[in-house]
Amino acid sequence: MSKKRRPRVALISLVGLILVLLVGTFTWLHFNSTRQLPLGSRQKVERLPRVKIKGAVSQTVDKNPTVRFSFKDRKTGVQEDGYATMKWQGQSSRRYPQKNWKIKFYKDKSLKHKLKWRAAPGWKKHSSYVLKANYIDATQSRNVVNSQLWSDMVATRSGAPKQLADSQNNGAISGFPIEMKVNGDRWGLYTLNTPKDAKLWGLDKHDPTNIAISSNEWDKADMFWSDKVRYNATGWTPDVPDSLTRQQKQDFERLVHFVNTSDTQTFRQHAPEYLDVNSVIDMYLFANLIHDQDGLGRNLELLTYNGQIWHATMYDLDSTWGLYENGRHIYPSGEAVSHNYPNHGDLKTAEGNRLLQQVVQAYPERVQSRWRQLRKSTLTPTKVNDEFTTFMTTVGDPNYQDNFQRNPGIPSKKITSLMQIRNSVNRQFKDCDALFNDYTGNVKRLNFNYVAPTPTESEKASSRAKASSAKAQSENSRNDDSSDVKLP
Repeated sequence: MSKKRRPRVALISLVGLILVLLVGTFTWLHFNSTRQLPLGSRQKVERLPRVKIKGAVSQTVDKNPTVRFSFKDRKTGVQEDGYATMKWQGQSSRRYPQKNWKIKFYKDKSLKHKLKWRAAPGWKKHSSYVLKANYIDATQSRNVVNSQLWSDMVATRSGAPKQLADSQNNGAISGFPIEMKVNGDRWGLYTLNTPKDAKLWGLDKHDPTNIAISSNEWDKADMFWSDKVRYNATGWTPDVPDSLTRQQKQDFERLVHFVNTSDTQTFRQHAPEYLDVNSVIDMYLFANLIHDQDGLGRNLELLTYNGQIWHATMYDLDSTWGLYENGRHIYPSGEAVSHNYPNHGDLKTAEGNRLLQQVVQAYPERVQSRWRQLRKSTLTPTKVNDEFTTFMTTVGDPNYQDNFQRNPGIPSKKITSLMQIRNSVNRQFKDCDALFNDYTGNVKRLNFNYVAPTPTESEKASSRAKASSAKAQSENSRNDDSSDVKLP
């Protein structure tokens, strides 16, 4: 090689080395900015259970035609094949590019024979499941782990109805991470969850005194400050049955009137005639612990097994542990929210929800006692952190990174992680211990009222869009039978 070429070769080699280093550095920085597990955690690619769908599936169409499906879990040996119909599940999640799907299963292409199957050992058989994209939560963990924590609380609650104890998970959803594949294309991570239906809570859908109803908004009419109950997309909607009879509405309005019109002394004296007080106390404690910012106006679920006594339960638990409802912000879990929520999102005052406010003012000693009982073993920082660690290491960071590549718009991928959740868990236990260990004293310093939320213009538009979507969903649900189509 000539002396003249040597410097050129050296320069080219140097430039190449710099490019390699720059690319490597960029890759390292990007990977670590989206890490879900700490350095040193298990890094091998886990073999997650897989759902395969074949058929005309679109993320932009609410209701899809009949498809073929298969499920396989290599670890448990559970495998199932058949036909299915797919429909969007949820409300606010409909605006995200990854949808949640409620899937109903059938043995035959003509959809005449339901297929009931057990997705995991120990589960009950179901003819429908939910494939949850968990789009706002990059960890995929909050909804499932929080539901299991709620189940543990119900299991230790005095006076919990037998129907909940006999249900699969004490009235809480069960779920696990899966990989979704549609027509050969990998859609990334989802969780397979039990559905929100009568079986979830042990309700008898043929008994008119068995009712489940959930709230949708944050104004006074939906927060027990008014007798003017609205049964629509911005008020209360039934989950069981599909629509309420006049008598069922009267049963619910009986509760609303009592909560709205009673003073504290009257409430304490007569609440057991209307309400499972212990379940509402658990809801108040749990919402404060996990900082369920989105759960006491929207997603507040009430059940009755006799039309008279109402039980509170928890559902839809992803906007928790510091994650804002759109997944774009992390804040100290107990921090007030400046808009969109009543009382600036202050969960100590139940965000203005008069039902919870009445209970905790009438029974502060029971709130304090229950917290101290739960803290002995049912709810501890170590246990909660271990639950999240187990779930997330089951997924494994390589699967998280693969999911981010396939779904780059996930809003919280750079701001939440196992470490962020641990920090929030430790903070929330500290704050809740300070509040509840002496609740009989602290409750006197809380201002139980209702201050209306002040949504931004974009949130107003989102609310209107949600109401329109929910109306359309309600109209579509009246004709829920899927027609047969030619399958690939």
